[in-house]
Amino acid sequence: QLPKAHIDLGDNELITIPLLEPKKLESEFYQFGGAIGLNEIKNEERASGVDKRLVLVEPTEKGHLESQVIGREGEVAKKLGVSIEIVEERVQVLTRRNEIGRTGVFLKRELSPEENFEAVFKEIIDENPEVKRRVKEN
Repeated sequence: QLPKAHIDLGDNELITIPLLEPKKLESEFYQFGGAIGLNEIKNEERASGVDKRLVLVEPTEKGHLESQVIGREGEVAKKLGVSIEIVEERVQVLTRRNEIGRTGVFLKRELSPEENFEAVFKEIIDENPEVKRRVKEN
């Protein structure tokens, strides 16, 4: 899994920063969910994406349209500009999650005001063989 740092701004606003270069499917995961960049935020643009209910949400001028993903994976992949593999993976993961529940976060570490992402991530790499292996894969 892609190691990430989160900055919680409060009021349900969260900035996510990848700590390594994402693999293709990891990068597409965000596009699948409707990620936008800083320029799009500044221009108040919206993007289509799929939520945890496996519903495609497509913005319109006056709101949005919702439609099911299951059975339309190829069409959804094309609309979002992602591979069919990420759509199929998310359908599998989210369907399974509904059946057996969440599997949880691999590692969660809050930083004190004196710490920075880079130093703490280096400590985690040094101490955790799975994280070290993921870094070497990059």
